[in-house]
Amino acid sequence: MNDAELMRRALLLAHRGLGRVSPNPAVGAVLVKNGRVVGEGFHQYQQVKHAEVIACEQAGTEATGASLYINLEPCAHQGRTRPCCEYLAGKKIARVVAAMQDPNPLVNGRGFRSLKEAGIEVEVGLLEAEAASLNESYTKFITLGIPFVTVKAAMSLDGKIASASGTVREHFSGPDSNTRNEALRLQVDAIAVGANTVLADDPLLTYRGKEKRRRPLIRILLDPHARVDPQCRLFQDPTPIWWVRPRAGRPLPAQVSLIEPGSEYASSWKAILTRMTAEKMYHLLIEGGGETNAGALMARIVDKVIFICCPKLVGGRETTGVIGGEGFRPPISLKKMTVSQVGSDFWVEGYL
Repeated sequence: MNDAELMRRALLLAHRGLGRVSPNPAVGAVLVKNGRVVGEGFHQYQQVKHAEVIACEQAGTEATGASLYINLEPCAHQGRTRPCCEYLAGKKIARVVAAMQDPNPLVNGRGFRSLKEAGIEVEVGLLEAEAASLNESYTKFITLGIPFVTVKAAMSLDGKIASASGTVREHFSGPDSNTRNEALRLQVDAIAVGANTVLADDPLLTYRGKEKRRRPLIRILLDPHARVDPQCRLFQDPTPIWWVRPRAGRPLPAQVSLIEPGSEYASSWKAILTRMTAEKMYHLLIEGGGETNAGALMARIVDKVIFICCPKLVGGRETTGVIGGEGFRPPISLKKMTVSQVGSDFWVEGYL
């Protein structure tokens, strides 16, 4: 295996940590000696040990003189564990190939300097774009102190998210997209919808994937006019809910905490993101209807959009589109666009 293949292996391992590692970054490590993989691992928050430590422990005495492939700079500070750079120097690792520098101010190049001072050869930048994408929510939070926000919606080819009957219970996306959607929910800390979605679709908004999450998926309901009945399905599940609505006159369900809406839609989003920041939650997924999507975009909190284009046509002058509101002048331009086919659907992703 060449360097790129080994780094891709490290990235695949790191990906397995998503949902298990928050609020830490996802990190995978592969240890190679004489052209053979002798150890590998990925970080999981509850296991405390970092990926490079797990790989070295698996390698045993073979770690001495080996090359380490890792998607993020090893840490050089004392946290829940001793500095990984110090550990790697003690194991006499010969070479470290890292995809990217850790943007955390506590690391941010210190790890690489520490390794070099210990006589370890260091190479940085292999598959950097892929590594940056993997930990994009961590990077934004650790540098700006603000959660990463993704808007996701499944729609017909003509941009509709509801059938002509006006309901959204007729889901457009196929089973393969539904599986990928659960993988996306595993990666995020919270999921938000508006009152219209709950009134029309009565969703649970729970994570139903096979992998176990470390922290519960927080469900957020924007309901500034208090239109949602507490008897709906959303409140029947014990997973925590943040209900953005005026202060209730009656007792709230045990799993519900209240966030009072601001006078403007943008202030409600600010209140949500402020609370997420306080609880070290890095990634918000918005799965709302057209008005919620438009409101988030108008509030300028969105980093990324994912539109699932399904092979159906709905039509109708009054049917609901993927983005409502008054429209954007000038139109919003997206960057770094990608398109991938998932079953019969196409996932179109782009950044603001």
